[in-house]
Amino acid sequence: MNEIIGIDKIEEKILAKEIDSFSKVDLLAILLEGGAKVKNARKLSEQIIQAHDNDFLNLEVSDLTEIAGLGKTKALQIVSAIALVKKFYDDKDNLDFEIDYVASNDQLTIFDLLGIDKPNCEIKINKSKKVYYHKYKTKDNYFQLQNRRYLGNKFKLLGFIEDIVEARCGEINSFCDIFAGTGVVGERFNRPEIKILSNDFLHFNYICLKTFIGTYYYDEVSVKNKIDYLNALKGEENYFSQYFSNTYFTFENAKKIGTVREEINSIAENENEKNILLCSLLYAVDKIANTVGHYDAFRKKLDMTNSLKLLLPNIDSSHNINNEIYKMDANKLIRKINCDVLYIDPPYNSRQYSDAYHLLENLAKWEKPEVFGKAKKMDRSHIKSDYCLKSALKAFADLIENANCKHILLSYNNTGDSRDGRSNARMNDEDILNILQNKGEVEIFERDYKAFTTGKSSDNDNAERIFYCKVKED
Repeated sequence: MNEIIGIDKIEEKILAKEIDSFSKVDLLAILLEGGAKVKNARKLSEQIIQAHDNDFLNLEVSDLTEIAGLGKTKALQIVSAIALVKKFYDDKDNLDFEIDYVASNDQLTIFDLLGIDKPNCEIKINKSKKVYYHKYKTKDNYFQLQNRRYLGNKFKLLGFIEDIVEARCGEINSFCDIFAGTGVVGERFNRPEIKILSNDFLHFNYICLKTFIGTYYYDEVSVKNKIDYLNALKGEENYFSQYFSNTYFTFENAKKIGTVREEINSIAENENEKNILLCSLLYAVDKIANTVGHYDAFRKKLDMTNSLKLLLPNIDSSHNINNEIYKMDANKLIRKINCDVLYIDPPYNSRQYSDAYHLLENLAKWEKPEVFGKAKKMDRSHIKSDYCLKSALKAFADLIENANCKHILLSYNNTGDSRDGRSNARMNDEDILNILQNKGEVEIFERDYKAFTTGKSSDNDNAERIFYCKVKED
């Protein structure tokens, strides 16, 4: 790793001068020159600061390819180097460059590309300098499972989760992602030798889980032809355009979305093909929605004017033959299944996912219900989660008590106290630990993480925690 980002040379230059005396441009130029071997580093540093002054520590590869005509390879070298800047700014008095372990992929922010913090509890972790770098090579006109916006999406934490599973669980034969959401955590462990059990209560998530993790055979040529046909359709006024145009979508896009959704029911030859076509539509909708990533509200300025375009899902069906996909209440499902690893990522606060994604749920089920309010929401009383209510702790205790597994990993953010009480965590650490310790031996892993939120939070001390429990044998 040192050879890749030139830590030794950078450290020499940094230590030669007090770090507080550097301007952003000076410090960034040193990192670019020493870490990414950039010529004219000072000039490029000025360009980056000018374009991304306040957020220059959180740049991604895609941000840099738009600056000075940089290619992806050079941009990746630069984000690795810039990651050191954040480490310096976060810890100016302790310039320690030894990395305990690194877990990352090309979707992560620049700090994630370098490494993660040591857990803040006393646990023994073998030092390692290996890098979990998974380059997703999406073919033209295809999309990946992670290519959509979703509150609480764990895609940027997959390496962190994988490290813990490898260090604590060893070889496993089955992995259950019981609050799957987008399904990225289950997909990370999806291999022919590992059975994935993936569950989500919302229908639109279930459709996409079935597509990516549950499909073990489909006629790709037939699906491609149908997607080409759907893309060529002319939109007509319909239920969807009546309620969701000129707010969440342009009028033309809303007409096209409703027309495509109606046609999918007619052309799909079986349930499997219907799921794939619906998943393609849902991902296409996310790309043109006039929102900040959820549907609690729409943006006042309607500037998402790109046309709807369906793509093919990039499915690796060879890994899916043993997998099981569910659409159940997690506390009911837990009584029916067993697994080696149970991964739990429940809602953290009172913000219901059925409220945030009502539009996609409506589109997926296509029952054309009455909608109400400015946000045009339908009745969602039947898809509310207990984990967003005062009953969250009771539901969690019931889930753990009935879990038939060897290892439990619980993701639960330290959201702290926010100005908006709806964002505060429903369960506290003491209660979580008491429940888990009744099941087995518990450890906590923690790392800094800026989560995808609704855009209103200013909490800069957010931490992603994984509570690990080795279940005691009966």
